[in-house]
Amino acid sequence: MLRGAWTALWVAAGWLTSGAAEAQTVALQTQQPVIRSPASLRLTTQWDINREECLNPDETFTFNLTFTGFTSSYSFEVWGTTTAGIDCTDPMQRTGPTAQCFKLNPSEIPQANPVNNTGQVVMTAGDMVAVDPDPDVKACAEKNVTGAEKAITVFFMLFGSGSVVSNVKWTSSKLDLWGPGMPTEVSVTQGDGSFEVVYKRPLDTDYAGVAVYCAKGNVLIPGGETGSGGAGGSGGAGGSGGAGGSGGAGGSGGATCTSPFVAGQRPDPAWEPCSESNIVKDLENGVEYAIAVAATDTRGNVGPLSDVQCVAPIPVDDFFEVYRDLGGTGGGLCSVSALPASRTAGLFGGALAACAVALGLRRCRRTERRGRSAGNEGAS
Repeated sequence: MLRGAWTALWVAAGWLTSGAAEAQTVALQTQQPVIRSPASLRLTTQWDINREECLNPDETFTFNLTFTGFTSSYSFEVWGTTTAGIDCTDPMQRTGPTAQCFKLNPSEIPQANPVNNTGQVVMTAGDMVAVDPDPDVKACAEKNVTGAEKAITVFFMLFGSGSVVSNVKWTSSKLDLWGPGMPTEVSVTQGDGSFEVVYKRPLDTDYAGVAVYCAKGNVLIPGGETGSGGAGGSGGAGGSGGAGGSGGAGGSGGATCTSPFVAGQRPDPAWEPCSESNIVKDLENGVEYAIAVAATDTRGNVGPLSDVQCVAPIPVDDFFEVYRDLGGTGGGLCSVSALPASRTAGLFGGALAACAVALGLRRCRRTERRGRSAGNEGAS
């Protein structure tokens, strides 16, 4: 009788111990809680999401979780919010009339009795952005070109009998789907197979640089994508003369040119810029290009396009090229030969004027040296 009582007590104690060991928990793994694919190159904002990443279905976040006591008696769900101070473990924030939390449907989610008590949640960047209540944000800012960054909070929750028994949060991601404002006062200076873009930058604090977009007609350069026709652009300004060089000609092709660019609208994320600085190279001389500039920010967003400019690169001859074509031999006198057909009478006159100035200076120096020599002789 006594032995039976002791046995019952030991069984009860073992059951209690077993129950305590199986308390339900969920946690992010310590060593590598999240894997982003592809890995972000932005070291200080590597977990944040820009517009291009939001639109890319291959941009994923894999959350590595550990569990205890996750049996078939329990369920696992993922919820999120972008509203500051909201706790998604509160049922009213999930299902109430003014709920600010939204349920996520990851492509991969842990099931009960996970192997080695570990599991993964895989979501796209777009899935995470979709916890925002604004329909346009959910659509990766399809319409609006301006907005403010928002912090994303993701809740990983174990449920038992309809209540949250354990949860863990991810709070290291922000969404920022809007680039800087539009560059203004844009002008273009032509060069030989190139041009230089001058612009007034926007005042955004996260401004990082520019992306220049080029097109021949409706065909993007480089890349070859074909876009729908946009507004015409203005003719390019005349080029400024360099040291000893000749000035660039005015913009070609009249006041407008055909392009897929629309001022004030963002470029298509699939478009490749022809330059990420204000210098564009490797273009064809005499071919008219449509040019538009957009500012970029520190998260890689591209803002709306500037007014469109129309410009054709031109050959530029410096003084020595003209001088040699005119028969100059260097190191002394200027000789003149027949002007090649590719040169104009203006260049001929300019080169002769330069030679005359050089000869005049030479004579002045000789006269000065003679005067000094005569003075010295008189003093002696």
